[in-house]
Amino acid sequence: MNVLFFLKPKSEVDYIFNTDTVKEALMVMAKRNYTAVPIINRMGKLAGTITDRDIVQYMQENSSLCLNDIQDMPIRMIKRNRDNIPVNANANIEDMMSKALNQNFVPVVDDDNKFIGIVTRKDIMEQWNNKYIQNRFAMG
Repeated sequence: MNVLFFLKPKSEVDYIFNTDTVKEALMVMAKRNYTAVPIINRMGKLAGTITDRDIVQYMQENSSLCLNDIQDMPIRMIKRNRDNIPVNANANIEDMMSKALNQNFVPVVDDDNKFIGIVTRKDIMEQWNNKYIQNRFAMG
């Protein structure tokens, strides 16, 4: 089954721009209780993923700083531990499964690496489970 079947389109996804500040990123995460959000550039291309852990780790490594000191810092200045690995819009559920084991969502990009949305781990797991149950009943 194609990724577009599960896609939550960009228009329905919370994301930040790589020029946004730490404060703006934290506000987006807090609004929906997210731990990570996609980062895109002004051309619409996927630039990475920022997590609340990345921000906390930055503050720990720079212990003389507090949140007030970094809230106006551009998010691109925060070192990211790792980015969620994207899939192309032509991917299938099997392509996404291994990625979903280690990330809350899988970013989806087009052939020009433009961000078009996400597929959540929950949606992937539900579809995988439905497929497994259907196969199990079909066999026996």
